[in-house]
Amino acid sequence: MSGWNWNSVRNQRRKFVLWSWLKPFSAAVPWITVLMLFLLILIMSKKWTSARGLLFSLPEASAADDVTTACSVLVLQTARGPLIFFDDARYVMNDPDSLGRFRDQLHKRVATGDRSVLVLADRSVSSGNLMHFADLVRQSGVTNLLFAVQKGKQGID
Repeated sequence: MSGWNWNSVRNQRRKFVLWSWLKPFSAAVPWITVLMLFLLILIMSKKWTSARGLLFSLPEASAADDVTTACSVLVLQTARGPLIFFDDARYVMNDPDSLGRFRDQLHKRVATGDRSVLVLADRSVSSGNLMHFADLVRQSGVTNLLFAVQKGKQGID
């Protein structure tokens, strides 16, 4: 056996040069993991938002009556057209079926006794859409159609 000159101890002491360039990266792996987790949470947080708020401003007027009513309707202008919010439901003004459902729901509310409706409309809703809405409300049996105004500022924007 001494003729072969075989030594097992020498092979165990040999360094692996191939993996030496990975040592700096292995130290950075926990930081990269934390960064990836942070980015994932940041990206997913936008998808977890259930609904974003919508700000609207009412038109202004110098005089208003102190009339109260139990029935109120909110009309907002969106990119897809005007929307009507009534009794925890949303109706699209550009859709005839949706307007028919709104008219039926409003007719049921008016049949209970209160024949006045308070309209909260955003300033960006066109007057043509408001007139169409007023005709629709009148067809439902409403006798008093009231429009809300914002008090405080004077003048028109």
